[in-house]
Amino acid sequence: MGIVAGTNATNEAKPKGNGIRWTILISAWIIMGLVVAQVLFIGLGLAPLYNSPAFAELHIGVGWAFGHLGALLLIVSFVLSFWGHVPPTIKTLVGLDALLLAALPFLAGAREPGTDVGKLISGLHPLIAITVFALSFLLAVKLRALMAAREPATTPSGPRAVPPPTAPAGATTVGRMVPPLGR
Repeated sequence: MGIVAGTNATNEAKPKGNGIRWTILISAWIIMGLVVAQVLFIGLGLAPLYNSPAFAELHIGVGWAFGHLGALLLIVSFVLSFWGHVPPTIKTLVGLDALLLAALPFLAGAREPGTDVGKLISGLHPLIAITVFALSFLLAVKLRALMAAREPATTPSGPRAVPPPTAPAGATTVGRMVPPLGR
């Protein structure tokens, strides 16, 4: 009546791993969407384009909130990746993406008046944002390819399906062929 340990390991690991992979994949797409929104907000807030200080303030406020919430989402995904049988390359991408996203709001606010070091550190902000977007995109592509490779192959159905092989006419159960009559 007892359950033998490990008898159902493959059946239990697959759904848990797929659920965690889907969580990481959705997290990566959310991060990409947030980076695109942030670029739109700052683009509308800068002088050469729309010159709206409200959009610049929106970029700062949304960036601070979603930068930390996005990093928290990726950190949770990173921790879950150890539980869900995720390959090491995916774990590395999630961890690096979370680290850079967590640092992003702090780098934006590193400006110190009159110092070149503060301007240099603050100048890394858009480069790291591009890197976060690229890492999230790479993560989404790699995870989707991994998930597609592990999905079971479907058999064709419908009128084009090949029927199962049948025994030739005159074959016996022993496998001996009897020539048909009339030949």
